[in-house]
Amino acid sequence: MRKKTIIAIFFFAQYFAGFANNIDSLLLILNNTTNNQQKAILFNKIANEYVGLDNKKVSTYADSALFLGDRINNYLIIANAYTNKANSYYYKGDFDSTLIYLKFSYDAIIKSNNKDEIASSLNRLGLIYEAKSEYQTSSEYLFEALTIFEETNNLKGIADVYNNLGIINDRMFDFEKSIEFYNKSYEIYTEINNKDGQAKTLNNIATVHLDLNQFDTAIVYFKKALKILITLNNKSEIATAMNNIGNLFSKQNIFDSAYYYLNEALKIDIEIGYKAGIANDYNDIAIVELKNKNYSKALTFLHKALKIRKEVGNKLLEAQSLADLSKLYREINMFDSALFYFTLQTKIKDSILNEDMNIKISELQLKYASEKKDKEIQLLKKDAQISKNIKIIFSVALLALLIISILSLYLLKTKSKLLQKNKILLSQSEEISQLAEQKHETEKKLLEEEIKKQQELNILQEEKHNSELQHKNRELTTSTMHLLNKNKMLSEIQKSLEELSLNAIPETRKVIKQITREINANINLDSDWDQFKKHFEQVNTNFFANLQDKYPTLTKGDLKVCAYLRINLSSKELAQMLNISLSGVNKKLYRLRRKLNITSDESLTIFLMDF
Repeated sequence: MRKKTIIAIFFFAQYFAGFANNIDSLLLILNNTTNNQQKAILFNKIANEYVGLDNKKVSTYADSALFLGDRINNYLIIANAYTNKANSYYYKGDFDSTLIYLKFSYDAIIKSNNKDEIASSLNRLGLIYEAKSEYQTSSEYLFEALTIFEETNNLKGIADVYNNLGIINDRMFDFEKSIEFYNKSYEIYTEINNKDGQAKTLNNIATVHLDLNQFDTAIVYFKKALKILITLNNKSEIATAMNNIGNLFSKQNIFDSAYYYLNEALKIDIEIGYKAGIANDYNDIAIVELKNKNYSKALTFLHKALKIRKEVGNKLLEAQSLADLSKLYREINMFDSALFYFTLQTKIKDSILNEDMNIKISELQLKYASEKKDKEIQLLKKDAQISKNIKIIFSVALLALLIISILSLYLLKTKSKLLQKNKILLSQSEEISQLAEQKHETEKKLLEEEIKKQQELNILQEEKHNSELQHKNRELTTSTMHLLNKNKMLSEIQKSLEELSLNAIPETRKVIKQITREINANINLDSDWDQFKKHFEQVNTNFFANLQDKYPTLTKGDLKVCAYLRINLSSKELAQMLNISLSGVNKKLYRLRRKLNITSDESLTIFLMDF
């Protein structure tokens, strides 16, 4: 049976659907990126896409991200690169190398001071120790991660850790505590609508009920999980659910269904290259063969499972395969072999599941609960102190109010004496104010008249300017239309001459060719351009100067195209003005876009309106 750990950017399934498109899209973006930070991020994303599919490419792109991350001193990029390298070793079943790179990743993340990333890194370390069956160390990292996620109120992180703590207790056969953690995890995933997390937690709850031989309850949870996973097209998790349902039917001795689901899980795990999953499938198929007394097949599958489990370093699952081998040899009366494998299994299992470790993990759980309670007490004490401070402030405020009241009465008496004197002064002041107000009104009227005259003058100047601008626009339009009509007419004449030349005698062809050259020269006359440019610059002051100042590589031909686009000529009109084909116009526009550094989605005409 398979329990599913949950963690961001680690130990996740890669899906073949859309894989090539993702890589192609990322590579296209990478080729057009010059910023080192963006490049490093893209290197990590590409490495991430290759995890479980091409580990050499994972290493290549992760190393590129490491190089750039080190150059720009970005610790999160460095950490993600190390995590990608760890992923590649995990899929190869090399847990020791996985652990080394995860520690490198953690060392980098610590320098970033990003609490959520630090907690995620601790969670990853907890999971690799769980995979190595070092449950005490795994629990220490997971509780440390949980404490930080609770500080940052990261609900997704909290749910992930609760699920993983459920797995630790499940491995230690504390099913009650395991279900407690799984339920907490599921509640949070439901609250934040995380379907993937819900499915994995439902699968884990189902495996506990399966361990307890509560088949009816287990199948309900398995079906719920599988329904979600199919909608998500999550191949790795679908394989997990298939494996577990196969085990459920195996326990109930419904062998046809057991074979079907276990073989479906094996196909998917082989497809995505998940070694630990393949080992689980081999071992579980062997159990079905053993029950059917197909001892030869069972032995073959068990040895395959044992070999992979030794390679990946999962001691608990290695012990399970040894126990199953011992059982097989007992059934075929090979008691020496049965005892040999039983002894190996006992040694490994005793090294993992000893009473001292159970006590230490329980102590970790109690320590976490105690520290959480202490924090709640500290918060209550803080609230009590705040309440006490509020009472003191209120008392001081009342005293201050009383003192202010007494002072106010004294000031009122003093003020009444002053009021009498001020009445006389007020009367005199009112007379002065009236005179000042009359003067102000007079000045205000004069100012308003002056403003009115200035506004009338501004209107006249604006009307004059608009009239001049309209005149210049008419001249520009007339000039443009003249050139377009001239070029169009000459092009049509040229085309007619070319058609005539096809059936003409050599002497006539020669004359036609001479005329055609003269027409070409006339179409491309610089005097036409100079005339157009003169009118254009009167309407669009400093257009060419501004454009060349920002883009000094623009040629005279480029400036012509920019001016024609500025007055909104179509591609067909551009072809006539420039005496080239439409494909020639498209090539010019393409090269111009590159020089102006704008994409094909942007309008050149709108872009040039800003100059």
